[in-house]
Amino acid sequence: MKTKNIEDAFRNAATPAARLAAWQAPGYGNRSPLAGNLRKIRERMASPYGGKPSLTEARRALIDAQGPELSSPEAENPILWISGNSPELSHDFEGRTFLDHRGWYTMDDGMDGETYETYAVQLARFPRLMFYAVKDSCNGDLRVMLADWEEIDYSDACSDYQAGDCIQEAARSVVRSNDSSTEREAEEAREYYRKDQAGRDIEENRETLAELRGEIRELCRELKALCPSPLAGTYPAAAKAIRRALSDLLANRRRLMNDNETLAASI
Repeated sequence: MKTKNIEDAFRNAATPAARLAAWQAPGYGNRSPLAGNLRKIRERMASPYGGKPSLTEARRALIDAQGPELSSPEAENPILWISGNSPELSHDFEGRTFLDHRGWYTMDDGMDGETYETYAVQLARFPRLMFYAVKDSCNGDLRVMLADWEEIDYSDACSDYQAGDCIQEAARSVVRSNDSSTEREAEEAREYYRKDQAGRDIEENRETLAELRGEIRELCRELKALCPSPLAGTYPAAAKAIRRALSDLLANRRRLMNDNETLAASI
């Protein structure tokens, strides 16, 4: 078995003809899928989401949803996305079963952050193989790395119980061999979010600076009019308050400019 054979099997299952065949395939007990398909179409047309599709559009969207969801053929490594109760998934094994943690944080915000967790999965199309996958806690989906797999060794199994042990051992091996890859991916995600947050902070500071410049100009005009006026001697406290306000605005302006320089240097 080669990774190319695995990828080709999923690519073939994702062709329009294969998706249509899956849509038309009889369900449980070899019953006609017509009634169930019509119900799905009506539900999609009646849904408040999706822009009220026509009968043809609803049917097309449901047919397109059949079959596996794969990365682009040009991708360096093929990936299979699995969400919900996908028929592509036979069994999954949480990384926390074999590791001393529950996943790697993807954002630097403590215990409330999202995580990537290493998984091992068996796919229905290839039950003798154990694949490396990553679960995103944000949406609960699994990303299965079709190039990272091990064949389950049943050579010493003499019973169903021992076969289960062989499966568990393969899952443990896949999880422990690939957890460092999940860790690196989480580090890259944290770095991406950090830079994205820094960029948004810079833009927010620029907007604040623009507002401050307007306030500073207004206060400067008032001071320019107030200083030569006899009102400055009559109301010294008011003149002092305006000067203090101008000093505070200028200090905030310097702080924001320094913050932006620091943020820009960190990107």
